[in-house]
Amino acid sequence: MVIDLKEKKNRKGFTLVFLVTFVLILSVVLSQISSTIIAYQNEKRQLIANTLEMNRINAEKLAITTDNILQTLKNSLAHTAEHLSDGISDQATIDLVRQSNNNFNSIFIAGNDGMVLSSSPSNIGLTGYLLTSHGVTQALNEKRPLISEPYIGATNRLIILISHPIYDRNGVYRGFVGARFT
Repeated sequence: MVIDLKEKKNRKGFTLVFLVTFVLILSVVLSQISSTIIAYQNEKRQLIANTLEMNRINAEKLAITTDNILQTLKNSLAHTAEHLSDGISDQATIDLVRQSNNNFNSIFIAGNDGMVLSSSPSNIGLTGYLLTSHGVTQALNEKRPLISEPYIGATNRLIILISHPIYDRNGVYRGFVGARFT
């Protein structure tokens, strides 16, 4: 049987060379696409892991810095309370403490009933005012150095109160010195 060349050219379908070439090109393209997708997913995973680690490190540093600042402020109020054990409404002392420490928005001395005996700055109008906020109530009840939980103050702003009790030389509770952050 002799096949006519004209007849062979008119035959429809795929030749073996075409099929092998097509499969080869398809496999190269699919390999390239899958490699790109895998590389993208690995890179994305690595970037997320690096970002989370950097955030963790920064959060730790921020926590240490915040803790150091709060400890310094607590120590400042402790020394102020010790100084105030002789004269509980010493305006000059609390003015000096507030001016020497720019972290306090205000500082005040409250008696054992929560009445403000003096405050700095004096123009905030706290002197003679009976404080009833959460932080003040906590300081009066616990009679120990503390940092209050954040609460909304009369100015509708978030406030943190740092306080230290004032005891006279006989150990009688006289009130506390408090400083506010807003």
